[in-house]
Amino acid sequence: MNVSIHLLLTNGDGFAELQRAFCEEAPADWNVSLVTSVERLLPRLADPSGHHLVVVSYSKQAGDIAASVHRTARDAAVVVVAERGNVDLAAQAIEAGATDARVRAGGAASGSGGDGMTRVGASTYILRPQTL
Repeated sequence: MNVSIHLLLTNGDGFAELQRAFCEEAPADWNVSLVTSVERLLPRLADPSGHHLVVVSYSKQAGDIAASVHRTARDAAVVVVAERGNVDLAAQAIEAGATDARVRAGGAASGSGGDGMTRVGASTYILRPQTL
């Protein structure tokens, strides 16, 4: 199975620890990479036989990034990680197409939770393609 996790590095994000966590937890045959721009990301998603997860830090462009990803790879999952969560950010994420929002108390942290999810930041918004 061709599975790739792409960490879209914008604005000097601290994704090195996240990359390390994915590399430690992902099966050996999965590809985990840091990508520095949307222009470099999109060609990596063009393989229709691949399964892709894209992780990006929250910004005003997160919805546009998710839309670009979904135009290239309709089934790709896009996870937007925000340092802090609040109702306004959740509303913006939903408006951009989020299907799920995870918020937890406390500051930024990383590590695995009991539910098997890797913890990064206070809020995670999952943007999936619109269903017909």
